[in-house]
Formats: sequence, structure tokens, C-alpha cells
Amino acid sequence: MGDTTNINEISGTRRAWKLITEHRSAKPFIATTSPLHKRHAFTDYDVWVTLYKENQLYPGGFYLNNSGLPEWVAEDPDVSLVNEDIVLWHVFGITHLVRTEDAPVMPVE
Repeated sequence: MGDTTNINEISGTRRAWKLITEHRSAKPFIATTSPLHKRHAFTDYDVWVTLYKENQLYPGGFYLNNSGLPEWVAEDPDVSLVNEDIVLWHVFGITHLVRTEDAPVMPVE
């Protein structure tokens, strides 16, 4: 008999998480060909998976809107995630073009 530490005691199946995205993320109104697209390219996909790295804390990068996820994925395009510590990034929410009057505090909806 194999390792039973990862078996659900009630159902007898393997323990796991299931993320159900509703594909309702609001995408910014900027074309992918725009020079501004690079600043929020992490919103291109609803789900990203990367290897855990201590310095990768924010999907947009350490400084707001300086890429982040797209650059991290491009660094290791063929990396294997099997039996590794991973981070699942679920990008959701409403984004918009910031107006000057929004700084320094964003208004609420």
C-alpha cells in the first residue's frame, strides 16, 4: 500500500484544490500592441503558475506595474513544476485607467 498521508479520510480520494474561474475578469482597454501594455501584462491570463521564489511577491512585480509574472515565466519557459513548491496566481477583479484625481487614494465602487 502506498503513502496514505495525502488521502481524504472521508471520500478516500487524493486531497486537492480546485479553482473554478468564471472568466469574468475585466481586462484593461489597451491593445496588446500598445507600449503601455507591458505595465499590466500580468492581466493577460486569469491563472498563472510559477515556481515559488521568495522575492516574487506581487503579480505586477515588486514595484507596481513593472511586469512581474510575464517576465518570471519568460525566465524559465521550460521549467518543470512536478514535485516542486509552486505559486498559483489567480488574477481577478476590475481594472481601469487611473485618472490624475484618483491619486493617492483610489475611489471605491
